[in-house]
Amino acid sequence: MLNLLITGATGNVGQEVNKSPRKLPMALNIQAGEKSKLISHHTIKKLVQESKITYTFLRPAYFMQNFTTTLRRGLVHKQIIFLPAGNAKFTLVDVRDIGDVAAVILTNTASHINKSYELTCDQKPGFQQMADKLSAGLATKINYQSPGLLNFYFTKRKKKCKLC
Repeated sequence: MLNLLITGATGNVGQEVNKSPRKLPMALNIQAGEKSKLISHHTIKKLVQESKITYTFLRPAYFMQNFTTTLRRGLVHKQIIFLPAGNAKFTLVDVRDIGDVAAVILTNTASHINKSYELTCDQKPGFQQMADKLSAGLATKINYQSPGLLNFYFTKRKKKCKLC
């Protein structure tokens, strides 16, 4: 049985999981989340580990579905990917593949206790390359703009929209 811990949750993780009848909590975390103390993923991982509960961490790459959710409005209305990613390289993963991995783990939980898995692929394009591929596939120019963090924050805040 699955008890999915979504990173960003608050409260006493260990107490909440211990109330559950489920045997192996899984946490969906980001790649390199354990390395950055600035994001909540690091805190959640630390809380889970300190609670002494058994767990499995799934650390997926960038979700392919972000192009049809969080980036969709910019792609459709302005033909732009507006994201402060610079020239960083990302691997993409389909959320359905994450579900498949979780299903495999749940069929043999004993083999996956207190383990972490990076879910990724063999290609690492940057967002400019992704924009170029989208442009070719859609037959329309998709631009990539990487604003600074403050510019990104204030632009999104001004729009008052989580999916802008």
